[in-house]
Amino acid sequence: MKDAQDTSTIDLLPAPARRGRPRKPDGAQTPAQRKAAQRERERLAFVTYSADELERVGTAALAAELGRLVADGRPALAGAVWKVLHARACASRAELHPEQEAQARADAERLARAGL
Repeated sequence: MKDAQDTSTIDLLPAPARRGRPRKPDGAQTPAQRKAAQRERERLAFVTYSADELERVGTAALAAELGRLVADGRPALAGAVWKVLHARACASRAELHPEQEAQARADAERLARAGL
């Protein structure tokens, strides 16, 4: 048996580990904190964009927003942003001269073969 005053000698047998799941360092949340976090998650999950808002935003900003939405796992909003970007791409393609359109098609094929 080890003396209670002895702090330099290590235990021969370590104390058994506690049973169950380890505790979180921050402690438990109160029911009000959990409900507030749930409401915030739900509020962010159902944010929508109006068509007017999306039309006013630049193409580069929309592309960045699309990447963020995909990374955050928000497919409904990403789909809305994608529709606007796709419509802009189709509109700009319609305005191309036939030679420019052929060059754009060749560039797209070259990128597809490169895996980009």
